[in-house]
Amino acid sequence: MNQDFVRWLEEELEKRGWSQADLARNSGVSRASISNIVTSYRTPGPDVCSGIAQAFHIPAEEVFRRAGLLPPKPEETLANKEALTLFETLSDDEKAHIIEYMRFLVERRQNVARTTPVLQQAHT
Repeated sequence: MNQDFVRWLEEELEKRGWSQADLARNSGVSRASISNIVTSYRTPGPDVCSGIAQAFHIPAEEVFRRAGLLPPKPEETLANKEALTLFETLSDDEKAHIIEYMRFLVERRQNVARTTPVLQQAHT
């Protein structure tokens, strides 16, 4: 179980002055499910995370990331910001071409990563 999620959830409850029962009532998640998550007996699934997000009035993505259902948010670097700013100035057709090229680059990198150990073994 993701202890960071449990810690975060407990902090959020404390900030709001809520009990587990309050969270259950506001999220539409059973009190038993909330208790099982807090005691690390159960991991939260998508429905529970959505309910918690709704109860806390925060984006569901935030709860999903904290629960480990989504990867961590990439660091916002100057290069990322510049790329997004430039991307937003392109036409839909240009955006489609850029996305296609990015997919190609990622796939090529994945293929190289898969074949590199095989090539290294062949030379040993």
